[in-house]
Amino acid sequence: MIVYYSRMGMPTWFLMIMAASVAIMVIAILITLTWKISAHMFGVGGLIGGAMAVSYFVEQSNPYYMFMGLFIIAGLVGTSRLILRRHTLYQVIAGFLLGFLVSFLFVWGGTVI
Repeated sequence: MIVYYSRMGMPTWFLMIMAASVAIMVIAILITLTWKISAHMFGVGGLIGGAMAVSYFVEQSNPYYMFMGLFIIAGLVGTSRLILRRHTLYQVIAGFLLGFLVSFLFVWGGTVI
């Protein structure tokens, strides 16, 4: 799919978001083989990281209210995982940070190239 969109002339940052999604899934699967990381927070962190990178590096804007809403959603999802006792605090934090970093760095790298 990434190759198809590349041939269609989609912007590099869009392709990097798609590549980051694949990378996040692969990393989550590999980590889950040895440690139960929060895949929910991996996804939420990836969403926020991608949105933040596109806002700052592509659009040169700061959609303050959107980020507030996304971080509130991240907090609600993380809290629910803790209340349901599906993950520990470290698993939730690690999932969010890894998802955020992978997505942010992929999009940032795509804008630098």
